[in-house]
Amino acid sequence: MACEFRTEALDLNDDEVSAVSDFMSPGGHSMPAVRLIGLLRRAYGPVITVRDLPTPRTPEAIARHLDDNS
Repeated sequence: MACEFRTEALDLNDDEVSAVSDFMSPGGHSMPAVRLIGLLRRAYGPVITVRDLPTPRTPEAIARHLDDNS
């Protein structure tokens, strides 16, 4: 699910995002980060903030963060 949200936030194709791809590499910056956080919050509630995003920079790490904080 985190890959799908990342793909949507960065306006990429499905094949451009993997579970271990870094958010910043394909053009991640503040606006896509805000979009990503919004998508995650709608699905999981307020378990992640923009300040949290620099740490879990891969979809795999975001999924772990969501599991740990849900």
